[in-house]
Amino acid sequence: MNNSPEITYLNIEYIFNQVLHSFEYFSRLENFYGMIRPYILIIVFFLSVIIFILVIKIFSLKTKHTPSFADKIFEGKEQPEERTNRWQAIKEKIDSDNHSEWCAAVIMADDLLDEIFEKIGYKGENLEEKLKVIEPSDFDNLKNLWEAHQIKKRLDPKTGFAFELTKEEAKIAIDKYAKALKELKYI
Repeated sequence: MNNSPEITYLNIEYIFNQVLHSFEYFSRLENFYGMIRPYILIIVFFLSVIIFILVIKIFSLKTKHTPSFADKIFEGKEQPEERTNRWQAIKEKIDSDNHSEWCAAVIMADDLLDEIFEKIGYKGENLEEKLKVIEPSDFDNLKNLWEAHQIKKRLDPKTGFAFELTKEEAKIAIDKYAKALKELKYI
């Protein structure tokens, strides 16, 4: 036995009323359109002006020269030729056949980056402390710089390590320092 009511008819009147109510909704929209029709030109004009102003602002932002990271760091402090001379001195030392010159080149490059990060505003007594506070997402060559700094650290007489640096290791360290300096737009 089925207890559910059996539908024996189709209520056409209900369907007709629903269709009629939907037309009333559209007629209300038409009344609203009729109310704002005189103001549509004014509304379109103001929207067009706003869009025009936004487009001009966007294009002016694209063409405006914003000083680069390197411009802010090095403005008025060190002339480009001084920077070139400092880096050239490091490269000359690494090209030498003298072991102490290779060590000096690595130490000079490390000290140079320490100065640059000091100018940027990182705090710390040495480059290692400054590197610890740099976020990896802020500096792409952070890992390379850490590796190069570890080589320099082994050369530092303060650490007490006796490390025999090969020319190949020195060149690898200088290459890593060079990548960091290029990212900072120093060279």
